[in-house]
Amino acid sequence: ILPSRGEGFPLVILEAMAHGLQIVDSQDIKLGLPTYVEYTSEHNTAEEYLNILAKMYQKKIKQTTDFGTQKKKIFDYCVHNLSEKIIVSRLQKEIFA
Repeated sequence: ILPSRGEGFPLVILEAMAHGLQIVDSQDIKLGLPTYVEYTSEHNTAEEYLNILAKMYQKKIKQTTDFGTQKKKIFDYCVHNLSEKIIVSRLQKEIFA
């Protein structure tokens, strides 16, 4: 969970995704990730974050197949879009293009 109004792309986001965890952030720092990866709080209130986390917890304790599939999709997205090799390659293209 990243309720901040002034972060860039902190490492905690990458670490969470590398473990297949969904990101919960505020509308102010929306990252533009796929909806199965990023859940954005619209009102940035403590109550809203608690409701979001409660829903996520319920999915986890039910251990639905959807939860397991989503976890793998998040991990795969991280590996295929945000790994060091991918980021360095994109930076090189932007800098030296």
